[in-house]
Amino acid sequence: MNIPVLIVAIITLISFMAHVFGGTRETAAIAPKEDDRLVVSWVQETCAFQMLAVYLLALARR
Repeated sequence: MNIPVLIVAIITLISFMAHVFGGTRETAAIAPKEDDRLVVSWVQETCAFQMLAVYLLALARR
């Protein structure tokens, strides 16, 4: 295996872990009240955030 590729994969995997655990906690902290109009925007932002996590995981597994 190519060492530079392995290093990049490890760094990407670390960024995935930080993104999922740290970012999800921050996103949950800014959740609006359920009767607020901002709920739709917050849900869309959360989904986009998690899609990025899947992308980072896919990059780390290459």
